[in-house]
Amino acid sequence: MLDPQLQGIRWVHAQEKRRGLISMRPDNPKLLDTLRAAIEAGTPMMIENMPDSIEPVLGSLVSRTSIRRGNHRYVPLGAIEAELHDDFRLYLHTKLLSPEFPPEVQAETTMVNFTVTQEGLEEQLLANVVQVERADLARRRTRLVETNNAYKVRVAELEERILVRLSNAGDDISEDEDLISGLEDAKRLSVEIEGKMKKAALVHKSISAVSELYRPVAQRGALLFFLLNSLARVHSFYVFSLEAVQRVFLRGIASVSEGHAKDAALALISGVGVPAAPKALVPNSEAAPAEDESPNDATRGTGASESKA
Repeated sequence: MLDPQLQGIRWVHAQEKRRGLISMRPDNPKLLDTLRAAIEAGTPMMIENMPDSIEPVLGSLVSRTSIRRGNHRYVPLGAIEAELHDDFRLYLHTKLLSPEFPPEVQAETTMVNFTVTQEGLEEQLLANVVQVERADLARRRTRLVETNNAYKVRVAELEERILVRLSNAGDDISEDEDLISGLEDAKRLSVEIEGKMKKAALVHKSISAVSELYRPVAQRGALLFFLLNSLARVHSFYVFSLEAVQRVFLRGIASVSEGHAKDAALALISGVGVPAAPKALVPNSEAAPAEDESPNDATRGTGASESKA
């Protein structure tokens, strides 16, 4: 994992938390004993802050070299061996931007680059802005993604069920009434799911249109981060983490919102009137779907889809 901004490591920790992920550094004296215990128990393990070289003791593990004895497989770790559990996973993490690993290491491992680009950071900051300013849209988008994923899983299950029935069918498929009725039910469900996914796509499009009103804020935030990053070329003192920049970014959004609220209160007290909210911070609510409406409700009926458009 190439992860200079430590985003990938947080994602892996969240994914493997329920399996008891173990994290250690290469200079830990208990690394070998802990690694052996993790291999035998099937516990995922992460070695953080790796240099651009891998210790020889990890070579057999990285190259997936194992010794089979009966129904068990063993991995050599220096002078000792560990029984390999099928559920064991090893994550190697480095904060180096462009490590020069040997070609054999790159061929034997799956390298994932979590380095942040300006476009990717812009999308993250856009999600942060929408989460703060329009939490209702953020919740609806999350529910919509979960619903679409559930639809895709159901479609995959239907396809697998059809293949199983066809493989178990007899010579004459036309006489198999159970198979024909099952295929008809699968076709009906597939058409129904396809229609729901199309309607959900329309709702997602309307949510994205409202979210785009905040993109100038996200663009400036991403540009500022990469400008700050370029200061490291002047001196190593000017090194900023992405997490720190995101905290400052969210603090700035909160201060703008609080400042406008105070101005509105003062205007009401003095009788001048309520000042208009900045258009970039408060988009037209008519363009957004209702907060209390679920993704499934938003996709029912043509009238609902037309109002969203």
